Amino acid sequence: MATDEDYTPEDELEETIAERLLGLTEMFPESIRNGAGKTIDVANRSLKKAYGWSRTGVWIFFSTAIIAVAPALFEVERFQMEEMQKMQQRQMLLGPNAAISR
Repeated sequence: MATDEDYTPEDELEETIAERLLGLTEMFPESIRNGAGKTIDVANRSLKKAYGWSRTGVWIFFSTAIIAVAPALFEVERFQMEEMQKMQQRQMLLGPNAAISR
């Protein structure tokens, strides 16, 4: 007669998680299994399409923003450079205090 002390883990059958899940699916009717499989397929395709659209949308948004904003940034930089040159010219012509007093 076997007791708990005689029990070893080697006596247990090796079963992977995939095998266990496959065995659990057999307790559901075929129609439910098919419906769940179709639902998962539709969700997978939908997520792939949404991911593709979001990538395209992000690309369009950022490339448009760069094209639209870059000229404005260049103009601001040019304006600042012109102001700095005017201040340097005024300082050279009228002295160090003239550039500050405007």
